[in-house]
Amino acid sequence: LSKIRPGSTTSDKERLVNAPNRQTGDSFGVSALIFGTPRKYSANAEDKTLLLVISKANFARFIEVAPKLKEALLSTTKSFLLQRYAAMDIPFLQSLPPDVLDKAARVSEIVNLRPGDV
Repeated sequence: LSKIRPGSTTSDKERLVNAPNRQTGDSFGVSALIFGTPRKYSANAEDKTLLLVISKANFARFIEVAPKLKEALLSTTKSFLLQRYAAMDIPFLQSLPPDVLDKAARVSEIVNLRPGDV
């Protein structure tokens, strides 16, 4: 998980996924920590920037101390994923206004299936 302080960043376009510019208070890498998947983003600072970087091990320890944080991050991640899918021209999701997508994110459950899982 990385939290951005004043300044902005862009993703490393040569090696990793191209992401939009990030602004003060934005974060990235949450999905990788929550789902235990490889991270897909790296960042290059365009301005003076302070980044807070949390390792997987420290994140796991922190969640033990602050379990409500995991709930909040999961909720934000679900909302982000639904908005991203809507932007991918998925007709059903495109037709939903942002407030309905947020509500769907709150009531949805993320299931992490591995190859061969049904």
